[in-house]
Amino acid sequence: MRQHVLAALLAAFTLAACSPERGPQADASNGCAVEWKAQAGTSLVASLPTDSGMHGLWNPEAFKAVCDFDAWAHNFVEERDIQRHIAAGAFVPIYVHADGAPLIDLRVGSAQAPAVFDPGTQARVERRSRPYLLVSNGMVGVSGIEYINAYSDEGARFLNLPAGRWVAQVLEVEPQDGLDKQLADKVPNFVVLLNPEPAQRPDYSQDVDTFSQAAQR
Repeated sequence: MRQHVLAALLAAFTLAACSPERGPQADASNGCAVEWKAQAGTSLVASLPTDSGMHGLWNPEAFKAVCDFDAWAHNFVEERDIQRHIAAGAFVPIYVHADGAPLIDLRVGSAQAPAVFDPGTQARVERRSRPYLLVSNGMVGVSGIEYINAYSDEGARFLNLPAGRWVAQVLEVEPQDGLDKQLADKVPNFVVLLNPEPAQRPDYSQDVDTFSQAAQR
């Protein structure tokens, strides 16, 4: 994975650094401008690209100093660093070793109304991850791993998420056999359920491979 990710990230950061949208504030003391724009509500559906084989949810506050390629590489090239962010609740991997632009559906629940996914007649759940911890400072980002930085708008989306500790579960979803292609294209590839952490904390996964110990269907 390492060389694949390095090449993708170098290209991404080179393009971002040359973007005409980056203003003088990008040269401030922290090295870059924070330009995240969070969507309100309790759900977000987006088709998001990666050329590094991995997507993920992330806490923007935890990566506000990731302003150049070296800073990104320090945080995300080595698997032990990714695991460190997973253990801290700063990053939840959506990792199936595949490039592309899958459709990702985030759903935020509450103690009174937990987030759920009922695939119904159009889709089936292929795999469910073990629970991951996500710590929020008021916002969650979702993107390919190469788009985790403090100034990226393209390639990443953001959703308001109340500050606190959340349980994230990733579902891999497939259209039902025989479903019309136009309908199948609307079925998300991944659904992420975000619910407040209960009083009895679950046994959180720290696996980089999202479904390495997943429950089938």
